[in-house]
Amino acid sequence: MAELLTRLLQELIHADARACAALPERRVQLLDAHRCERYFDGWPPGFRPESYVLPRLMKLRESGMPQHDYWESLFDVPLIVERFGFNRVRGNVAELGCGYGTFTLPVAASIGGVVHTFDIEPEMAERTSTRAREAGLTNVRIVTRDVAADGFDLDPGSCDAVLLFNILHGEHPVELLREAERLLGLNGFVAVTHWRTDIQTPRGPPADIRPSPAQVVKWAAEAGMSSVTPTGAMDLPPWHYGLKLTRT
Repeated sequence: MAELLTRLLQELIHADARACAALPERRVQLLDAHRCERYFDGWPPGFRPESYVLPRLMKLRESGMPQHDYWESLFDVPLIVERFGFNRVRGNVAELGCGYGTFTLPVAASIGGVVHTFDIEPEMAERTSTRAREAGLTNVRIVTRDVAADGFDLDPGSCDAVLLFNILHGEHPVELLREAERLLGLNGFVAVTHWRTDIQTPRGPPADIRPSPAQVVKWAAEAGMSSVTPTGAMDLPPWHYGLKLTRT
């Protein structure tokens, strides 16, 4: 009976951990132990709630994915790949958030190196892996990793480009930009896209957390980078803008 109660409590705590993800601590502790203890005559033997610690879940806010076909209809993928000049990239590329592999695959097909793509969702990583295998791409490395919490597992200066597509509405954009800048080799760049702020768009985060091009440029300066995009931002129709950032 004690083992059953312990297992049930652990499952309940894991389920509630997602509600704690917004806390500033890197790890979440069960603080309200007495709220649960009142349902039992003390805790089951061997269960110590004060030391039960869970990893923080760092999935970015407003980062859910719609259906595959609908998602990919929202981008002109060849246009975006061409405007950032990925066909001229000879080295490695890092990508934060592979999703369905919407950009992972065409970028891998364009560059001379390896695309190191990272996603917190195992399902997304598996789908991208399957698509890369079906496309015959051997230069895609897919890692299930919480980059927002733990960074990229790549060496400094190891990449010619870093993709931050539709990602800078997260809670810590400057930290993400700094981590991307860390990876840049000589003449490397960070490619940023986001939903436009001057028009109504069919998806995207709320207006109060959706960054404008000017806001991204300001964050980039804090991270030691500047925009080299002519005219301020690239128009990436139908719904996005783009910025190309390099070290200052």
